[in-house]
Amino acid sequence: MPFVNKTYRTIPEDWFALYVLFHQPHTFRRYIIGSPTVWWDDAAILQYERDFAPNNAGLSAIAFMSVGSRESEPMVAGFQEMVKVMQDRQYNNLELITHIFEDETHISVIPATISRGLRAVFT
Repeated sequence: MPFVNKTYRTIPEDWFALYVLFHQPHTFRRYIIGSPTVWWDDAAILQYERDFAPNNAGLSAIAFMSVGSRESEPMVAGFQEMVKVMQDRQYNNLELITHIFEDETHISVIPATISRGLRAVFT
């Protein structure tokens, strides 16, 4: 959507999910985060998590986060870094489910993420 991107400031939808998780964590209970662009905006999402953590021991959420193994190196590395940060933080009441889909690209991973994500957060 070139017109929208040119006219308005937009952000990747997966980045939005992580942003909400660390700024308004009670907005949603379930999150499906596919191919998070952790690197976007100079990896600002990692700083948001660092700012959030000292005053928040818990995150009452179920989050499914995934990436395709054949996505770009920054995408896979960012995913792995975000997973490590969240696991190391050991947030109370956060059920974090992660998956790397083998042989999937940024586009081909979408159906797998939706299918597995829905099952993960609703069962």
